[in-house]
Amino acid sequence: MAEHYVGLDIGSFAVRAAEISGQPGSWTLHRFSQLTLPPGAVVDGEIVDSLAVTEAIKALWQRGDFKSKKVTVGIANRWVKVRQAEVPALSPEEVRTSLRYEAQEVIPFAEEDAVVDFVIQDRFTGPEGGDFLRILVVAAQRQMVSMTLETVRKAGLTPAHVDLTPFALVRALAPAPAPGVSESIVSVGAGLTNVVVHTAGTPRLVRMTPRAGGAVTENLTRALGIDTERAEALKRGAAVAVADPQTAQAADVIANELNPLVQEIQGSLDYFTAQNDDVELRRVLLTGAGAKMAGLRARLATELRVPVEMASPLEYLKLGKTGLNDEQLTAAAAVLAAPVGLAMAPLATPATKLTTLFPAEYAAAGAERRARVFTGVAVGAVALALTGAWGMRQASVTAARSDAQAATEQANDLERKVARLAPLEQAEAQVNARRAAAQAALANDVDIPVFMDRITAAMPNDVGLTAFSLSLGQAGAAAPGAAGASPVMGTVTVSATGLSQDSTAHWITQLRQLGILSDLWVPSSTKGGGPGANGVTFTSNANITPEAKSNRADNFKATEL
Repeated sequence: MAEHYVGLDIGSFAVRAAEISGQPGSWTLHRFSQLTLPPGAVVDGEIVDSLAVTEAIKALWQRGDFKSKKVTVGIANRWVKVRQAEVPALSPEEVRTSLRYEAQEVIPFAEEDAVVDFVIQDRFTGPEGGDFLRILVVAAQRQMVSMTLETVRKAGLTPAHVDLTPFALVRALAPAPAPGVSESIVSVGAGLTNVVVHTAGTPRLVRMTPRAGGAVTENLTRALGIDTERAEALKRGAAVAVADPQTAQAADVIANELNPLVQEIQGSLDYFTAQNDDVELRRVLLTGAGAKMAGLRARLATELRVPVEMASPLEYLKLGKTGLNDEQLTAAAAVLAAPVGLAMAPLATPATKLTTLFPAEYAAAGAERRARVFTGVAVGAVALALTGAWGMRQASVTAARSDAQAATEQANDLERKVARLAPLEQAEAQVNARRAAAQAALANDVDIPVFMDRITAAMPNDVGLTAFSLSLGQAGAAAPGAAGASPVMGTVTVSATGLSQDSTAHWITQLRQLGILSDLWVPSSTKGGGPGANGVTFTSNANITPEAKSNRADNFKATEL
């Protein structure tokens, strides 16, 4: 019998699992099931109520009748960072070792707090010779990954792999990509939107944003005074029958909510194309529970100016005895990609195959649990042997006593090993020291990748950055030379190009709305240095306000509760 693979997708709205068999290029879907989660159990892809999620996964396995308990688990949330980097062409293990010494911009977690992996995008020769690798680095917070795995394990399952959900989307929706062809996959969920660009199946850009469909549903329930079920129905069809006053009002609410979501997606793709002038997107594939939101596809096609198509992994799958009728399969098509792609992970190609997002300490804990079970069985067997020996004839008493002595020595040896493995007081002191050090380090912390993402997402389309420098000071410091000035956390200076003199005004207007900058100004501007006949080059500087401070200190405290 062919081996079956199961992918488990833990979303903000529901848990979903798919079971498949086969090999790349020839997969068969055997089972799919999903179960709605209690509100707040998972927020923006991050597990908040572990017990509720565990119970939901247990119920999902009973409902779906899955034949395997070994699963690949997907992760995608704010504790996962994906960045591009260039490194010497070393062995995979040497690259992983070197990544731990890279700058904070590449791995935005402390070394001991992160699990790190990468995939190779391409090889190239450096300016001064020598082979280099262009890689996509995936860094995930260790505690988040461990909590996810423990939640799954408590549901009675065995996590065999940890995978990045955007990579799973590429496997499920681009199983046989054309050479040299680039396209984007946009998956709109309830609490998270994943944007991934791939070229011939190799991921080039991965963005995860909390702007998603759940906010639209919440605003509809508040604005119209309706329940969630009615809001979901209107969200998927509000732009059709505008004769109904409630439907027309819903269309207005949805249109307003679509603006930031479409801008977020457009900003991610514009950033990619700006960094890759030689790449042209052929199309955008739209999937996820929120993909059918009224007007979303049309708005994306208008703003992106590329074809936008609804995607379904069913066109690449054979169907086994799923137990689902045609109507149920059609309804599930929008949410199948993630769990199906996760199930494909064990046989994934090197372009999307991650191998080290499984924390080493979690694997060690699993081995320790297995050792305890084995020890218990061994001790039970010894006890049974001793019981049998007690009833033997007097001639075998000596042998039984010898067995008992050996068992006692084994037990004493086990106790000595346990004592060596449990220096609890020393461990507690080390944990407290690290906690204090982390709190001190995070007191005036700015999440530089997030800070940069916010600036690049907000900057006007007619401005391009050429240089960027940032200097961080102590929170609460005042802007130099300004009596009564607002407290600042540092300064930022950028060099940029614009299409015209108006570009500098556009820059100032849009960046001031962020709230993370103050005293924003353009001290110098030179005509003729930018793109086009009317282009300009300019320098802009600003103070960084406390609004830019990261929430990692608060999140760190929250994890201690």
